[in-house]
Amino acid sequence: YTTCRMIKKNKNLSDIPIIFLSAMSDSFKKVEAFKIGGVDYIEKPFQEEEVKIRVKTHLKFNENLILLKDTNKKLFKILQSTFDQAAVGISNIDINGKFIKINQKFHDITEYNDTQLLNQSIFTIIHPVFHEKVKQHINNLLNGKTSSFYHEIQIIAKDSSLKWGRLSVSLVYDDLNKPEYFVGVLEDITEKIKAEEEIKENNQILSIAQKMGKFGAWDWDVTNNILVWEDSMYELYEINRIDFKGDYDAWLKILHPDDSLIVQEAIQKALRGEKELEIGFRIITSSGKIKYIQAMASTFFDKKRNAKRMIGVNFDITNMIETMNNLQISEKRLKEAQNMAKLGSWDFNVKTNELY
Repeated sequence: YTTCRMIKKNKNLSDIPIIFLSAMSDSFKKVEAFKIGGVDYIEKPFQEEEVKIRVKTHLKFNENLILLKDTNKKLFKILQSTFDQAAVGISNIDINGKFIKINQKFHDITEYNDTQLLNQSIFTIIHPVFHEKVKQHINNLLNGKTSSFYHEIQIIAKDSSLKWGRLSVSLVYDDLNKPEYFVGVLEDITEKIKAEEEIKENNQILSIAQKMGKFGAWDWDVTNNILVWEDSMYELYEINRIDFKGDYDAWLKILHPDDSLIVQEAIQKALRGEKELEIGFRIITSSGKIKYIQAMASTFFDKKRNAKRMIGVNFDITNMIETMNNLQISEKRLKEAQNMAKLGSWDFNVKTNELY
């Protein structure tokens, strides 16, 4: 027994399986042998073949045990490396909500180091506006109502600046199926939120501009001949959505017959990549009204230089054209009146002292 205890205390020898071979059959002695680290107990007299088989069995078992430990060590290194080098912030949080482990990316996002966050509450970095919601999610985890949750929150960085983050949390259980700790994953989505806000703001500006400036945007899938109009295009062309089939041919039918050919030629040049589309033309609305449209578009090509998409805008320039036409008519009438009345007009340049 003394020898067994000495071997098990030695780190270099502790994995060696020890088999007791004894003439004592006392149950107490057997239990004692297993308690101090023995793997088997063989009573005398023994059978040689039985001993050999037991020895081989324990050696094989020990070999597998060593292999398993080695595999676990390698797996732990892989997991640790993945934890440390992950592209998102990862943290382990105890049941009371305090940080117990944090990876590098988590530090980068929050700008706190280990000593500043470990053993600190997770709510240290969460904006107070989101405290109640996160607490509710955590309680649902602990009560078994959910297995995980994610929520977009604002993070308070070390310098007090605010960042947006997507927080995902799940609960890890121990061998007795009791809550052991939380795993939190934090992704920095600040730029994403800013981009979404900019898009929303730009859309609002575009919507106002469309209402004030009378223009609409469109997107033509050239490959599949699908023409998508946004809402203001239908107002511009004075057509109901259900009456427009949404393809190139349907649009051609709205064009003024005298302008159709020149417009199609301009579009073909754009599709061949010779020139960007920029052209004015007339349309005839369902009520028979003639409107003047100015179109501009960009064409997109695939790797083989085949046109695959065209995106553009149409402007209603009817008022401008009518104003110009009325001005020309007024000028013409003025000249005719002057000729009939034998009157002339003159223009004096004060700076140059010239009379026209």
